[in-house]
Order: sequence, then structure tokens, then C-alpha cells
Amino acid sequence: MEVGKDCPKLRNIDAFPAEVSGQRVICLRDPLNLSGKMLFVSVSTFFLISLLDGRHSIQDIQA
Repeated sequence: MEVGKDCPKLRNIDAFPAEVSGQRVICLRDPLNLSGKMLFVSVSTFFLISLLDGRHSIQDIQA
């Protein structure tokens, strides 16, 4: 297997905890501010996003 071929990697993003409507979430922000927007995701979704680091294969993430 080629290194990185089946190991997806997101570019750098800022992530920090927040609370929205009483729910604990993670706020994702583009440090380059290309979109000018923030995205709020659940803690479990952020865990999956954190696996998109170029070291975990798609099969690892699906497991």
C-alpha cells in the first residue's frame, strides 16, 4: 500500500470546545479563514474527524 494513499488527511483546522443550546460540542474553524464560517460538531463526530490524520487507513476508521 502506498503511504497516504488510503489514509485520508484533513488540512489543519482549529478545534475548541463550546456549548450550544446546552449541548457540549466542538467548534471547528479554518485558521486561514477561507470560508469565514465555523462548524459545530458533536464530540463523537470530532473523534472520527481526528482520525483523518494521514496515519489511519479508511479500514482503521471504519473499525
